[in-house]
Amino acid sequence: MGLAALALSGCSITDINNPVLRAGWPEGITPQATRMQHLWTWSIVAAMLVGIIVWGLVFWTMLFHRKRKSSPEFPRQTQYNVPLELVYTAIPFVGIAVLFFFTVQTQNFVDKDHDPDTVGVHVDVTAKKWNWTFGYRNVNNHVLVESAADGAVVNGDADSVKAQLDGFDYTTPYVDWDFDPFTWGVDVPADEAEAYEDARGNPRLPENETAKAELQQEVERGRTKAGENLSYLWSDDIETVGTTEEIPVLVLPANTPVSFTLASVDVIHAFWVPQFLFKRDVFPDPVRNQSKNTFTIDEIYEPGAFVGRCAELCGTYHAMMNFEVRALPIDMYIDYMKLRDPEADDAQELSHSAAMEALAEDSKYTEYCEANEDVCAPLAVKTEPFEARYLQQADSADLVTASQN
Repeated sequence: MGLAALALSGCSITDINNPVLRAGWPEGITPQATRMQHLWTWSIVAAMLVGIIVWGLVFWTMLFHRKRKSSPEFPRQTQYNVPLELVYTAIPFVGIAVLFFFTVQTQNFVDKDHDPDTVGVHVDVTAKKWNWTFGYRNVNNHVLVESAADGAVVNGDADSVKAQLDGFDYTTPYVDWDFDPFTWGVDVPADEAEAYEDARGNPRLPENETAKAELQQEVERGRTKAGENLSYLWSDDIETVGTTEEIPVLVLPANTPVSFTLASVDVIHAFWVPQFLFKRDVFPDPVRNQSKNTFTIDEIYEPGAFVGRCAELCGTYHAMMNFEVRALPIDMYIDYMKLRDPEADDAQELSHSAAMEALAEDSKYTEYCEANEDVCAPLAVKTEPFEARYLQQADSADLVTASQN
């Protein structure tokens, strides 16, 4: 049946993206997704071949070794065939070893650490009941120029992108700890972790000078709350905050490496973009939970809009906790960041939707946006806001309480 479906689909048996071989998986949009898709697809093919062999042996036995009128009362007994036993013990072992090898290879590729200097954009993803906040921590101009050389622009080339970036320098400032924020919470030396904990939990300034600076920065930026320490969250200069009226859209450049840092305000959530072909759990306080809360994708192959969801049951409105990833051409992404950057020349500090509307009206992108409406839409196009019944219920409860008083 599987072979018949392949034939009827008109797809090549070696085409990894044909719907039969994908077996229900969406088509991946990153190199990491492609590797996982290959592992999944060829694992299914191997399992089907094993199944064919096993069922073939079963039916062969049923057909050629069934009891006949001329058969003796008991069939000939065979046992202790050492060579045969070695063979059917070794074959499954070899199969499992091969599967394990390719699984580890794929996992190492997906989870590999990246040098921050090779990453074009670093974003912070903050989950909360039941929405998302996306912050842009920094942009590496030289990486965007290198990525533009592959042609991921609407107008011009790498040289024009380099000229476009002239004077643009976006980085959310932070205290430069000895441990790399890209591996936040992983393999932190004991003395540094202790100083960090002192700065976070002790209401008095610690003696460690770096910890003092970190705590002071947290206070100035309003990241600490009375009775609740949320100092592990990053507050970026450019942020998109989801609301019950507007789905949050995470805007990224296509054909560019992007790093993500994940954290939750309350319970465990999960960051899941189906076309990434994996999800990542989002923990509150990743350091104390010993969670590696960073990952990097090498690129998103092409511009587009992709739905994202929370994939960890997190409460009443978990199913409505959606977002959208929007991949833009590199030159368009740079203009988007300029429109939102509060420190840019002639800063406009536009919201996400206002910035996208401005880009769509820009004569440089008019023709492109007419042909790619999903990419240029000011609001999410792959999902919709949910009905905020919990807010209505809270308002009703307040009215009842007020009437009783």
